[in-house]
Amino acid sequence: MTTISQVSSRLLLAVGILYCYPLKEATEHWALSTMTIAWSITEVIRYLFYAFNLVGTAPSFIVWCRYSLFYILYPVGASSEMFVAYQALPHLKTANPAFYYTLVAILFYYPLGFYQLFTYMVKQRVKTLGGKTKKLE
Repeated sequence: MTTISQVSSRLLLAVGILYCYPLKEATEHWALSTMTIAWSITEVIRYLFYAFNLVGTAPSFIVWCRYSLFYILYPVGASSEMFVAYQALPHLKTANPAFYYTLVAILFYYPLGFYQLFTYMVKQRVKTLGGKTKKLE
């Protein structure tokens, strides 16, 4: 479910808002830059982690990054996504009322979804790194 939530939110933002409704308010807002940076760093780390595990074992630094940087990247990404979506709302209300109301409902759900994803990653971090203070090898 966590992967579905992440992919769905990215598709909603990238295709549903930025591609279908490339509004100046959304495409020139600072949140688009912070969202893109958070997404990019997250994915580079995630796929480095997967690639290293395919050929052996990921270096401890990559493992630490994979299970620690989300503390910064998830809040930055999620709040930026909400800002970008919010910027599109006024235009969507007249251009596509059904999408507008769907997006409003999604924005109300975002904090709960964020909480679920974030706590899932905290549990994964504890499971993988063994707690708060595991040193790099």
